[in-house]
Amino acid sequence: MIKSLRATKKHKAMNTYKSVTEFFNEETPKYMDYYFDMNLAVSDQIMCYLKEKGWTQKDLAKALGKKESEVSKWLSGTHNFTLKSIAKIAAIFDKEILTTPLEAKNKYKQIQYVSLGVLANTNTSVPEYDYTEQQGIILNKKDGEFKQVA
Repeated sequence: MIKSLRATKKHKAMNTYKSVTEFFNEETPKYMDYYFDMNLAVSDQIMCYLKEKGWTQKDLAKALGKKESEVSKWLSGTHNFTLKSIAKIAAIFDKEILTTPLEAKNKYKQIQYVSLGVLANTNTSVPEYDYTEQQGIILNKKDGEFKQVA
């Protein structure tokens, strides 16, 4: 298991430890690492949507019918979000907050191409191309050009 200093060890009262060192040396259960990572990811996504929309936490609180202090707690990264609260926030922004790996795989299929060119007996350089085709658009990453494909 990975040790994690960000995990608050609510599963055991602080006074049950013999020392602070014992507290920090105790391994954090693996699920707690996932829990904190997921909470931070949800909070970060919501903060990103707030920024895109030019909203403050107060604006989100008003849209949810909540107090600003409650929304602030939610976005601290330590709140235990329910799926219902995540769905309400997603509905306000009309954007996804959670995407499972299976959904991502099906939704964002991507094909990458690498073009190779051979020039014989010339001193001409050939531009490097790295094309990515996603949902009918090809992007030349080097030049930043987009081209629609049929």
